[in-house]
Amino acid sequence: MKRLTAGLLAVCLLLLSACSAGGDSGETNAPDTKTDAPTAPDAVEEEAETEAPEPVRISDSLPEGLEFDGASLAFYTNPYTPFACNLVEDMNGEMLNDARYQTETAVEDRLNVALSEDYGDHDPYTFNGQVRTLIQSGDGTYSYMTNEDYIIMRQIQEGSFYALSDLPYLDLSAPYWLPDATQLYNIGGKIWYAFCPLNLYANQNTNFIAMNLDIAEDVNIEPQYDAVREGTWTFDRMRALAEAAYIDLNNNGMDPADQLGLNIDMPVKNEWCGVLVGCGSMQEIITKDENNYLTYGYTPGLVDRLELAYSLFHDFRLDMEDLPSFSKKKVLFSFTKLEMLTTAYREVDFNFGVLPMPKYDEAQERYYSRTFDACCPVIPVTCPDPDMAGAVLEALTCEAYNTTLPAYIETGLQNKYVRDEDSSEMAAIVLESQTVLVPEIMMFDQYGNSSFHSSFMEKPTMMAASVLEGKKNSTEKMIALLNKKYAKLIDG
Repeated sequence: MKRLTAGLLAVCLLLLSACSAGGDSGETNAPDTKTDAPTAPDAVEEEAETEAPEPVRISDSLPEGLEFDGASLAFYTNPYTPFACNLVEDMNGEMLNDARYQTETAVEDRLNVALSEDYGDHDPYTFNGQVRTLIQSGDGTYSYMTNEDYIIMRQIQEGSFYALSDLPYLDLSAPYWLPDATQLYNIGGKIWYAFCPLNLYANQNTNFIAMNLDIAEDVNIEPQYDAVREGTWTFDRMRALAEAAYIDLNNNGMDPADQLGLNIDMPVKNEWCGVLVGCGSMQEIITKDENNYLTYGYTPGLVDRLELAYSLFHDFRLDMEDLPSFSKKKVLFSFTKLEMLTTAYREVDFNFGVLPMPKYDEAQERYYSRTFDACCPVIPVTCPDPDMAGAVLEALTCEAYNTTLPAYIETGLQNKYVRDEDSSEMAAIVLESQTVLVPEIMMFDQYGNSSFHSSFMEKPTMMAASVLEGKKNSTEKMIALLNKKYAKLIDG
């Protein structure tokens, strides 16, 4: 498995120092049986407490002494949720809020700027119209605008935003920009939109697998942390364990009253997207040529991965009415998202663990976890000083990676039933593996979660190849139109 970046290793160290000791999470080569572990010798009580390791901070490459004479920069934001907003007003004693505030003030003090944020409409499409009106009128009030990625990608084609990759102070290859994921937004060699940990909505919408460790113990299944570390946490492994955990409690076939092996704890239309990304198929259907322009195409392996998504959806009846939530203690594994750690799972009274999305097979190099509706700042062409805005955004992104992100992970693991060393490490892996599904962000109407779900997943028989072939002509026409618009932006 690919090693964690230095920054996220620091996150793990910070969390491990704050967490209580977790239980034994070792496992044997067999994925579904326990063995007796040798008894560890009695620990010798230390006379003095061990000091917590000092987390390693990543630095940006802004020039020493750079400052902007008290200049004001404002965000204009779609406040869909508090996590979609970029700034907080003040300290309030809550760990995450205060970390966000410290991120803002550290950059304000360092660069001698004043930051503020105004809100538009909650509806992303209405907000998009508000942004368009501001830009078309030449209003230079705002240095940044924030909306969901698939909507921003449309507005980029109108020439509404500066390419971040053109601005002098931004280093989009730095680890705090999640460069592997950010490069998926690259079109024609330019990047207008990039992942930014200042805005936490992408984190909230990042997929992971929740595992009920009490059910696992009851049916003699080990926690899967070591499988993740060893690179053997795959969809086949998860399926086998989910099948082993299923118990027909009323002898009438699979229904919500049973002990289930697998469910989905978000809208079911997101299942196929999460499986494809977990399998590493982010750039299938819509791919890139050597110049990073869009092309149509897919490998034979895509059909296999869509068949996997289809079989999981139907074999585990993820669309059944009254499918119980993971919080009801009736399911071993759940397709879910990180938002649930701070909401529905906060008060659960059973032991559970955090796992990344499985890989397609053990040969896959790394784990990938889909995020959707990411809300990250872009810089409008009406911004009065784009170079300054780029410098401040670079500093905010780096500081948020160092300060806000660790607090976000620790806040999500405050439930005493999941607050352990292993889940801290797994949460960091989930965030490191965060990425997007390219067809979804580039052509949402054709390949968004709802449209492809209805045209493929809900069909009574598996038809992946024919569905893909049926969309080929319309997709190629749309790609040609998109490439023409982006080439005009790039070439002038």
